[in-house]
Amino acid sequence: MKGMGMGPAPLDRQRPRRGCFGCLLHMIWILLLGLVAGCVIYVGMQRVFYPWSFYLGGHAHLLPLWQGIGHMHTDRGDYTLYVYLEPDRGGRTFNLPNFKGTGYLCTPRGDRIHLFARAGMWEKTGIDSNGKMMSLRFYRHPFFSGISSDYEQPPKLYFRGKWQNPDLVMDDGGSLAAAFLPDGTVSRNPHKYYDKDAANKTPIVFHEVTGWQAWRDDCGAK
Repeated sequence: MKGMGMGPAPLDRQRPRRGCFGCLLHMIWILLLGLVAGCVIYVGMQRVFYPWSFYLGGHAHLLPLWQGIGHMHTDRGDYTLYVYLEPDRGGRTFNLPNFKGTGYLCTPRGDRIHLFARAGMWEKTGIDSNGKMMSLRFYRHPFFSGISSDYEQPPKLYFRGKWQNPDLVMDDGGSLAAAFLPDGTVSRNPHKYYDKDAANKTPIVFHEVTGWQAWRDDCGAK
C-alpha cells in the first residue's frame, strides 16, 4: 500500500572492539577483585580458627600476625633478633596455639642470618594472651636441605618466656652461647634443646614493630 514504505534500513551499530590494552586492563581488574576476595576469605577463616592471633601483645590487629625485635647483650657483643609470626595448625592431641614465621639475626660480626621460626603456646587461650607461656625456636633451612634430609641447620636458638603485654619476655636457655664459637662463627654442634638450668642464659624482650623498615633501621648499624 502507498505510504506504507519502511524507509531506509538503520545502520548496524557494532560495539567498539577492545584493543589489547583494554583487554589487559579488564584482566587486571578481574585479578585484583579475585585477590581482594581471596584476602577477605583468608582473614575471615583465620578469625574463625585462630582468633587469638589478632590480639597478640594486648591489642587488636587488622591481620593475624605479630612482628617484634629483641636485643641480646653478651660478653661477645650484642645480637639483634627480628621475628615475624603468623598462626599455624596446632597438634592433633591438644591443638594448642601454634605459630610459624621467619626471622633475622644480626651478629656482632655484622652477619645477617635469615632464620625460620616456630613457636607455640603452652595452653589454650582466648583473645587475651597476657601472662601465657610460650616457646620459640629458630633455625636455618637452606633450599638444599630437603635433598640432604637435614631440615633444621645451625644456628639453632631456643627461647621460653611469657607475654607481658605489649612485650614477649623470654630467655635463651643457653642456646645463643652454644650457637656461636668464640670467634663469632656458627657452631656446627649447638645445644639441641632449651636448658632451663643453664648458667649462661641470655634474656631478651621482643618489642612489637610494624613493617620491615624497623628491622632494617635497627639492624643497619650492626
